[in-house]
Parts: sequence; C-alpha cells; structure tokens
Amino acid sequence: MSRLTIYKENTSGSVMLSNRFIDEYLPMANDAQIKVYLYLLRMVSASVPTSISDIADKFNHTERDVMRALSYWEKLGLIQIEYDAEGEICGLLLPTDDELSAVSEKDKSQKEQKRDEGPQPAGAVKEGAQILSLPLGEKEKKTYTRDELKALQQQEDFSLLLVATETYFGRPLTKTDLQSLAFIHEGLGFSTELMEYLVEYCVGRNHREMRYIEKVAIAWSQSGIKTVRQAKLRANKYEKIVYSVMNALGRGQNDVTQTEADYILRWYHEFGFSEEVILYACQKCVLTTEKNRIRYTDGILKKWHQQGLKTVSQIQKAETRKESATGNRAAVSGLPQNQYIRRDVDYDSLEKELLKRQ
Repeated sequence: MSRLTIYKENTSGSVMLSNRFIDEYLPMANDAQIKVYLYLLRMVSASVPTSISDIADKFNHTERDVMRALSYWEKLGLIQIEYDAEGEICGLLLPTDDELSAVSEKDKSQKEQKRDEGPQPAGAVKEGAQILSLPLGEKEKKTYTRDELKALQQQEDFSLLLVATETYFGRPLTKTDLQSLAFIHEGLGFSTELMEYLVEYCVGRNHREMRYIEKVAIAWSQSGIKTVRQAKLRANKYEKIVYSVMNALGRGQNDVTQTEADYILRWYHEFGFSEEVILYACQKCVLTTEKNRIRYTDGILKKWHQQGLKTVSQIQKAETRKESATGNRAAVSGLPQNQYIRRDVDYDSLEKELLKRQ
C-alpha cells in the first residue's frame, strides 16, 4: 500500500486528546482501535507520514486489523478516509476538536453518501487543510528506462555496488532489484557507500528481499540518515543484545532510548560481558527494584568488571564466598547465627540486693 497523507485543520507541537473522546469513544473501543487512533494523532502532530503496513508493524497487528480500526473511527466521524482514482486509501483527515463536538447525524449521512458515490479524488481536500509533505514512497517511485539503468550500470561505483549486492544475495540481480537500487540511489539520494552498508545491514539480519531493503532505506531517509556513520548509530539501537536486555528488564523493544542503548552496548563492547552475564545481572536487578533498572544493572556490571569477573560461574562462586564470609562474621563463639548466648542469673539474690538499696 502507498504511504498515507494525514492532515488536520490545525496542528500543534503536542498530542491533544479531547475530553469528549475519553468520555464517549474510549470506553467502547477495543485495544487495536485505540492504538491506531492515538498513533494517527501522534503522526499528524509530528508531521510524519505513515502507511497501513507501518501501523501494522508498529503494533504487531495485521493490515486488516488496521483497516478495520480506520473504518470503525470513520463510521463514528472521527476520521475521514480519502481514496485515489484507483480506489486505494491515500489520505486521512482528522477533524479539529470543535468539529468533533459538532458531528451530527446529518454529517454522518453525508459521509455515507460520499462513500456510496465512489472513490474521492486524491486532490479533493478541504480548503485550508494542512497536508503533510511526503517523502518518496511506493506510489511516487519512478520506473527507470532501460537506457537510464544502463547509464547507471556504467558508473564505476554503482557497478561495484551491484557486484557487492549479488555477492550478499548469492544470486544474480533481477530487473526489479535494479529498479529498487536505482530508486534508492537516485530517488532517495543514497551514496553507493551507504547503499552497500544498507544491504549488509539487512542481509546480516537474514533479510535478502529487496522490498524489505527498500522499506529500510525509506525509513532511513525519513530519519535524515545520509552517511554510514549515522546509519550505524541508528543500527546500534536495534542490535539483538539491546532487544534482549530491554525484554529482560520488563521493557518493550520500542521503548528503548539512545541513552539506554549506549549503556547496554558499553556492557557488551567495552566491558566485554557476554549476553549470558548481562542477562544474569538483569535478573538480579528485576528481583530487587522496579525503578531505574538500567542504572541499577549498570552498577552491578561495573562492580563485576572492577572485580575481574567475566563469567556467570565466576560470579556465582564470588557470591557464595561472600555469603559464607557474612555467615562467619555473624556467628558468635562458633554458635549458629542469630542464637543468643545464655547467661545464668540468680534473680532471688538480685531482688534482695535491690530491696537493701531502698
């Protein structure tokens, strides 16, 4: 599916949720419908384009789930879906709070009539509506002629890229592959150096499909990535170890910040701990605290690093020695821990002594 133009009558730098939505619409909506609507508000607030597939990937839903959610909100008048000449969704219009409060049965019947009349032209938007500027997406991707592709292949750097890509794929490139690589190079403006890293990055994650590589390229382009260094900094956030640690600490994969990723990557690369040791530290952290878990885990691993402990076996032996030493210090005269020394007291003599003093 193509990328969607999402626009609103007015936009601001924050996501606003009306009281009317909370009071009247929230209680009746299911989990998927709420997530999709709030995500659309987030996207339009940030002026970021999206697509049905992107929303589905974001929340681990199917595209059909997303479409059902959009249809649900359109029936209630909270969004207006627009279609292109081919009948595919091309835009979503979110009304202002004033318009939301003014939704009437007449408005709903007019929307029903518009849907019955057929697809609405892509350019038929309300006057004054602010439309998000879109990067090149699937609908806008140019189809390169044979001569244009041939001219690209005659460029030395692009020709070397094709050889490298075939090596990564383990097969010859198809015409579709060439079209996609030309689009990434010419349409998105990627250098051949960045493109080679892009292919390496995707293949390293067991994705050799050109459609997947193109999707990653579009995401990088939207994030302003223009160099290999920028791409590597972004890739660090999504290394397997980062995902594993965030899951172990009870956090979602999409919640990781760059600062948190920096902590985790330092444990792995700088301290030289294995994933097993890092996850062992996470386990201890989760059993101890619910707050600041990244920093708490960092404190545990720093201590192990300073003590020269590198394996779980070494750490467990050190813990056993510490527990044994603590038990010995707590024991008194060889007696079991927490057992008091009994002292014989002659209470009759003590009472007589007290009476004499009175």
